[in-house]
Amino acid sequence: MSIHLLAATDWVLVEVDGQPLAQGVLPPTATIQHGKIAGFGGCNRYAGPVDESRPGVIKVGALVATRMACDAAANELETKFLEHLGNVDAFTFQAGRLVLSGPTDAHAARSFLVFSR
Repeated sequence: MSIHLLAATDWVLVEVDGQPLAQGVLPPTATIQHGKIAGFGGCNRYAGPVDESRPGVIKVGALVATRMACDAAANELETKFLEHLGNVDAFTFQAGRLVLSGPTDAHAARSFLVFSR
């Protein structure tokens, strides 16, 4: 499946590493289109390049974001989200959800960002 099939679809983050988002925080979003990924990070808007080397294998380039002041919960979520997003190396679909995953950490666990429409 090609990343081009994701064009112009707005995705809303529902899980980070298997954990649902905390209540009361605005969820990050992602739209992938024309070689770019952009959206709301939980506090600020972000954007950056995305490249697909083969179906299911992607690389997110350097992300840029606005710099608005936010509360601690929003800042914490955004920091984790953008860090994970910057390390994404693959995508897949599971039960209608978009799953972006990154490299294995020191505990042999991959990072996951799970989005729904």
